[in-house]
Amino acid sequence: MILRWPLSFLALCLAISACGGAPRTSKVRYAVSAKKNLEIGEKKLKDKDWLAASKYFSFVKARFPFSRQAVIAELRLADSEFGAKAYLQAID
Repeated sequence: MILRWPLSFLALCLAISACGGAPRTSKVRYAVSAKKNLEIGEKKLKDKDWLAASKYFSFVKARFPFSRQAVIAELRLADSEFGAKAYLQAID
């Protein structure tokens, strides 16, 4: 009886820790051109990978601020933040 309690406690701790885990992080590999990054961001947006899409769109805005793609990236960034339920950031 004394030995069963620590084993069941250990099993419970392992089961609880397996349920959590680290949040999913999206790896991004930026391309050279604004157009290519915008296309990749659009694909991520279509796949509902909101975090990766917002990273690509933010990169286009920061790296190519005076391009036509920067305007589109700003709108798509709002779409990806809305999809991630970050409504206040989407409004900004």
